[in-house]
Amino acid sequence: MIKNGYFFAIAIVLLLICMVLTVPFPDALNTERGVSVLNVLIQTNNGYQKDGILTVLLLIASLCFLVKAVKRHQVILVISAIICFIFVPSILVNVYQYTLAKGIDAISYDVDKSDCRFKMVDDFTLKGACRLPLQNLSSEDVTFNIEFYENYWYEDDVRMVSLMNESAPYEVTLRGKQKKWVRVETLIDVSQIENHIENGTVSGVHIIIDGGVQKRKL
Repeated sequence: MIKNGYFFAIAIVLLLICMVLTVPFPDALNTERGVSVLNVLIQTNNGYQKDGILTVLLLIASLCFLVKAVKRHQVILVISAIICFIFVPSILVNVYQYTLAKGIDAISYDVDKSDCRFKMVDDFTLKGACRLPLQNLSSEDVTFNIEFYENYWYEDDVRMVSLMNESAPYEVTLRGKQKKWVRVETLIDVSQIENHIENGTVSGVHIIIDGGVQKRKL
């Protein structure tokens, strides 16, 4: 099936490089909104992302070499390579977190299920409450601090999630193998903040966890 072993080897090496570049660890990928290709962020409000563009170009080169390296089943192999590119990095991270990871490296966060809700309780006080689905994949207890950050902020955007940092950091302890909805609440003085929100909900909340020596952006 392989007609050019040299091209096939190049295709595999380039694919492995692409997967290494897209490993979502220790920080999560795509913590900013923008233009993505196969989950690779190539443009944000800050401009084009060189690492993302390089990754996409290397992937295209890998697929081209793969097509030239085999005699048949090119379509199946290309689809298989793309599937590996998308899913293998996350699988490797999960395997590492379940087996060898310690401390905050073993903390998993489901950003898609998270949310923060805001509501004015009086003329100058805003109440913020966030639900954060966190899991400790190691067998040891882990204590860390949580802070919040905006994942996409134009100059004229209204601050929301980052307002929670008025009372940050928030300390959290997860027992070994514990999966928990961590609830964070605070009262925010908005008397000195112009054009502040009065109520609203944010989904997909990005956080920073700090274990003292190391930080992770999730």
